[in-house]
Amino acid sequence: MKLHRIAPLFCLVAAACSDSGQTYFINPDAVQIGDTSSETGLQDTGDDADTNSETEDVEPTDTPLTDTELTDTEPTDTQPTDTEPTDTLPTDAGEDADRDADPTDTNEPDAAPDVDEPDADPDTEPDVDEPDAEPDTPASRACGDDWFSGQAYESPDAPVWSAEGGFRIEAPYPRSYDSGIDSAIASAPFDSDPTDDESPFPVAISTSVVQTTVFATAPNTLAFSGAQRSFWIHDGVASVQIFLDEFGDDWPTFAIQVGQHISFTATEVSSYRGVPQISGATDWSLESAGNAVAFRSVDEAPIRFEDVPDNVRLTGTIVADLGPCGGTSNCFELAYGTQSVAFRTSLDRVQAGDCIAWAGPVGTFGGLPQLDGSNFNWFFDYGPAE
Repeated sequence: MKLHRIAPLFCLVAAACSDSGQTYFINPDAVQIGDTSSETGLQDTGDDADTNSETEDVEPTDTPLTDTELTDTEPTDTQPTDTEPTDTLPTDAGEDADRDADPTDTNEPDAAPDVDEPDADPDTEPDVDEPDAEPDTPASRACGDDWFSGQAYESPDAPVWSAEGGFRIEAPYPRSYDSGIDSAIASAPFDSDPTDDESPFPVAISTSVVQTTVFATAPNTLAFSGAQRSFWIHDGVASVQIFLDEFGDDWPTFAIQVGQHISFTATEVSSYRGVPQISGATDWSLESAGNAVAFRSVDEAPIRFEDVPDNVRLTGTIVADLGPCGGTSNCFELAYGTQSVAFRTSLDRVQAGDCIAWAGPVGTFGGLPQLDGSNFNWFFDYGPAE
């Protein structure tokens, strides 16, 4: 049996999630797990606290049918009965079925197999193998399996407001893939104290970012598109969160989704808890969608403050409950390999001993890295690890 992940909804009806003063109304039919908390508090991650089973392609042959290779079997002479007409002709089984069986069939067989024409312009980006559109969910999920891809998947059953898309790759982008992120955030103001919520004044810039990749978004709801205001981009050189003014009029003019290549002009950069952000942009352009999203697996490597806000994958076990940490969230110590990292979620069923898979951006609190499950699609709880 093939299970499918369902795009997330994030709280209960008549409840609301608060994000920097913005109230989100929530659908009651949510079934995906994760962190609905976006309130600022202990262990909050910032302003925005707010796969595959490969299938083998079988190339069909287009050998034309002959009179001796019929796809429609000619009926044998059978004495008709009162219920069986004698002049009934067999129906064609397909567009190129044998025309001898039905003289009125005018469909011609394929004259030659279809040949894909090469692109007139060669691709400028590295080629990657595209997996299935949607990762297969194992019928019996087990801690440590490899199916979970965070938001990097496409589902034909996803609602129109879903921000998921693209597909996962584990290899890093080449360093030659430089969309301009590093140049933009180089002008960000210096934040001397990453443990302080007070931020330095933003800096006005005008820097082009071209063909950058969206790798994560804030959660969307039926009432509010959080992904339009807060999302993460990266290339082969750098990664950064885009966190736009809540009441600004320069949000993207198209629906942001993971796996998109987008271009824009960065007009403002800021810092929050010691991490650069792009806080203003204009001239938005959607270049393409459904592209590869690179993850960095950290099976044994420590997650450092310098890794914020990189896109990482890991699987680990909750070894300690660290207690409440802002709003309705709890914090835990998540052990993976020989390392551990703080993990934050408002899902009350999560407990010590659970196996957690993570695929999303690294956040921070108090000058330390943190995995904040503010988007349900960034983590998966397998339940108690065996």
